[in-house]
Amino acid sequence: MDALLVDDSATMRLRLRGLLEAEPDVAVTDHADPAAGLLEATMRAFDLVVVDYHMPAMDGIEFIQSLRKVSHYSLVPIVMVTSDVSDSVRLAALDAGATDFIDKSMRGIELTVRLRNLIRLAQAVRKLAEQATWLDGEVEMALRHLREREEEIIFRLSLAVEYRDNDTGDHTWRVARYSQIVA
Repeated sequence: MDALLVDDSATMRLRLRGLLEAEPDVAVTDHADPAAGLLEATMRAFDLVVVDYHMPAMDGIEFIQSLRKVSHYSLVPIVMVTSDVSDSVRLAALDAGATDFIDKSMRGIELTVRLRNLIRLAQAVRKLAEQATWLDGEVEMALRHLREREEEIIFRLSLAVEYRDNDTGDHTWRVARYSQIVA
């Protein structure tokens, strides 16, 4: 699973990277510059995004709004981590599309558990997306087989029409009626 971490604080990036990579199969890409992080996110599909609120040039809310416009990130969990825990910032982040809001000063165990839960959520979202893709393929294959069967039935019925029944003269009408009943 790939996680994107965007925070201008090197210390916080190191702390969060350590917590994220402590989970099995999690690879973290981090950026201090939100524009660089956004650019990489548009070129690469991440399963989880962790972003700070206070950053130069672009704050975390603007980052989330921009990221949510990219089709891949419509369901990807995005968490805002910040020391600014005011209600206005929290609500603005959630309104922009943040999945969760975490206080930077949170104790280690709570932060670890919440990040672990977000990782599990990201894994579930990825698994559901893979299953949806697989199901799309299965439905397409079933529809293709159904079309082939319909064509075969039409072909066989047209052959039956060619063999006229001279005794009754109504053979074609009977075949049409049977076709209607079968359909």
